[in-house]
Amino acid sequence: MLHQVKSRTPSIFKFINQCYAKPSCLFYGENIILSQTGAQQGDPTGPLLFSLTLQNIVSSLSSELNVWYLDDGTLGGTPSSVFNDLNKLIEESSKIGLELNPTKCEIFYCAGNIDPLFQVEIENVLPGIRIKSDCDLELLGAPLLEEGCIPSFTQRFEDMKRMFGRLKQLNSHVAYFLLKNCFNIPKMTYVLRTSPMWKFPDYLNEIDREIKSTLESLLNLKLNDSQWDQTTLPIKYGGIGIRKASDICLPAFLSSANSVKPLMSDILNVNEAQLVIGHLNSALSTWENKYSVEPDTKNIQKFWDEIVIKQVVEQKMNFTESVDIARFKAVQAEGAGTWLDAVPSKQVGTLIESRAFRICIGLRLGCTLVRSHPCICGVASVDEKGLHSLSCQKSVGRFSRHASLNNVLKRALGAGGIPCQLEPVGLTRDVNLRPDGISIVPWENGKHLIWDATCTDTLAPSNLQYSVRESGLCAENACRKKHEKYAMLEENYEFVGFAVETFGVICKEGLGLLKKIGKLLIDKTGNVRAGKYLRQIVGVEVQRGNAACVIGACPISG
Repeated sequence: MLHQVKSRTPSIFKFINQCYAKPSCLFYGENIILSQTGAQQGDPTGPLLFSLTLQNIVSSLSSELNVWYLDDGTLGGTPSSVFNDLNKLIEESSKIGLELNPTKCEIFYCAGNIDPLFQVEIENVLPGIRIKSDCDLELLGAPLLEEGCIPSFTQRFEDMKRMFGRLKQLNSHVAYFLLKNCFNIPKMTYVLRTSPMWKFPDYLNEIDREIKSTLESLLNLKLNDSQWDQTTLPIKYGGIGIRKASDICLPAFLSSANSVKPLMSDILNVNEAQLVIGHLNSALSTWENKYSVEPDTKNIQKFWDEIVIKQVVEQKMNFTESVDIARFKAVQAEGAGTWLDAVPSKQVGTLIESRAFRICIGLRLGCTLVRSHPCICGVASVDEKGLHSLSCQKSVGRFSRHASLNNVLKRALGAGGIPCQLEPVGLTRDVNLRPDGISIVPWENGKHLIWDATCTDTLAPSNLQYSVRESGLCAENACRKKHEKYAMLEENYEFVGFAVETFGVICKEGLGLLKKIGKLLIDKTGNVRAGKYLRQIVGVEVQRGNAACVIGACPISG
């Protein structure tokens, strides 16, 4: 081994020679633990030394296909050439203290017909070697042949269904978070990137149906086709991030195939333009028939996926009702879905109770939440989507939501080094001018910060004319009204109107305040995600208040 290092990589020979000259010293606190000589476990030189030691043997093999990655090798050719190379590999490796593990070796007959005599000879040399068929031939866990795609995927799908069943025992918010981030597409991505699963649309549709059924069970909601299509969009596009396997398969494979081209070109010593990757042309043909345009950056899955997403939005998210148009525009607004990314934790206040979480998701997707019933206000009726309760003056959720928003702002400012007081008095002789909070120390330009928070209903009849035109207009109108109300205080104080909408949109002024508080928190804690967490908590409190409004508008039984 040292001889190979000296001849092939002389620049590191002295260092490697020193490693093997005497035992290494491992330090544990002030104690020294004597170790073995040579490169230790995890040392980056370990794989290099192994490869250098094996290189001469590998180079001497005569099989037409002779590809290695560290200690994993693939030999291909005529039976006689492969058999001779195996004997040579076993013999030469034993001379340097290495041996093959037969139980980890596999053999595949490309012609399909097994030669009995050759099989006996192979098993004499490597007893216990595994014979692979078209259906179970894999490399690094990915099927190599089209016939193996469904068998390979089926085992993963069965594991997924088992996990889906266990999710039903958890809180709905926790179960959704795990489904979105762990047990749905994340479990399938590797196989989708390495195999032509788009050739099996019926199988992919079966997977999508299972995902839909699981989600409906977790949330206790019934999703129609339009709501399911919206569900499968990413959060920033107005969905809830539960993606379809049928939508992901082509972007995953095409990005993967394009990303490995440079490496394959180097390994095979073939120009990229002449390189042939299995199923790539078929995938491109299928893509062209469906989407016609390709992304400029072909080696990143996100850019392929964006084309799929935009087509779904253009073709399937065509609403006719003003309420649905306004709702979909609102949930697509920047930051309107941050609450869906929050880790559900009771300790930090981001866990939403199962019944409330069902309502939050149902409002976002426009699902049926309740039976039509008279509102407790006695003036109007609550429809099946529960929308009237969000703006009803008698709804109890309005007050809890307002108080929660102010508490979040107060705690965040305090954590950033700006102590605050809620509902200050004596700022003016007008007793009606009583903002929600004031900083005890100056905020900017030597002025104290005062803020007044409000949550306006995106879909209220009085706001619908604005929500249909552009997302965020309701919040901006509410912020403007706050400035008009507190105009006489703005000369001596730094006033911020913190206006949010029921579907999560925050006015520009409110976003600016959150960004400034987030910067304070980052400087104070060193956590670069502090501002993001603050946005998530604000979103969670708004949604929690929405759920309280819907529940609070129901008639009291008994």
